[in-house]
Amino acid sequence: MATPAELIAAIDAKVDAIVQTITDSLSSATTAVAGLIKLATPAETIAGVVADKAITPACLGTTIADTTQSVVDSALTGAGLYLSILNKSADYTMLVEDAGGLINVDTSGGAVTITLEDSTAFAEDGEITIAKTTDDANAVTILAAGTDTVDGGASVSITTKSSLKISLNQATGAWTAAAPVPGAMQNLSDDTTPELSGPLVGNDNTVSGVNHKDTGVVTNAIGSGGGGTVNIDLTAGNSVTLTIDTATTTLAFLNPTAAPNLCMFNLTITNGGSQTVNFPVSSTFIGGDPTLTVAGNDEFLIFTKDGGTSWLIQTIGLDV
Repeated sequence: MATPAELIAAIDAKVDAIVQTITDSLSSATTAVAGLIKLATPAETIAGVVADKAITPACLGTTIADTTQSVVDSALTGAGLYLSILNKSADYTMLVEDAGGLINVDTSGGAVTITLEDSTAFAEDGEITIAKTTDDANAVTILAAGTDTVDGGASVSITTKSSLKISLNQATGAWTAAAPVPGAMQNLSDDTTPELSGPLVGNDNTVSGVNHKDTGVVTNAIGSGGGGTVNIDLTAGNSVTLTIDTATTTLAFLNPTAAPNLCMFNLTITNGGSQTVNFPVSSTFIGGDPTLTVAGNDEFLIFTKDGGTSWLIQTIGLDV
């Protein structure tokens, strides 16, 4: 008579044989026929070359989470914006080789401290960009090492989803943080309705494919010219107002857009005819020199395409 153990073993073998028979009778699954199919791993999902395995929602979610940031990182390094990109969610100490790169910090799990490399480890000046990439209440603390300083103190913090570019003066051991860039620009596509919390400085870069809506031109209200030379600085605004009230006034147009780009601005002169007003000698009035109004406003549109070497002036209206 068989022992209990032998009976169990015999039953197991019989069950295995039945299962194998059933499995052998089933065909592999296709796009048209139900059947058996293996599950793909995350690596196989990323590679995208396996045709006979299925992808589960869990596997797809893991793959997307693992690859989205790497795709962004590859684009930024490929464009030459950063020498390297690191992604951190825990405290980290910067290395010399990280200089010129970007450190993305995920604070969804709590506050994170990034300690800067000691300035004595650098052979020359350097910089690093640190970005808080998650929208939460946890801060990224950027801590200076040893006797170094950052913005004159021991540390600075990023409390909103934004980034800081921090530059090192190796000789003094002082790190200086540039103004925060709201929204962590490398993840701007994550926000379909981005908003600026302050001025945006373009540094003479080109912006393409933009449709303007409800836009205005900044006015530089100089007020009283006071006689002598009056500098009209276009970095202060491209709508300029000026009152002539004291003595002979000579106008100087400063900081136009570099050639060959067109630069133009509107100039409103009040009581220009009450004194002598000299425009730059490089100026040419379209249609002839106007007679300015003694008591009233005169409007001019002024433009250059050679960086201010010469100016064309269109009289829009006199005594308007």
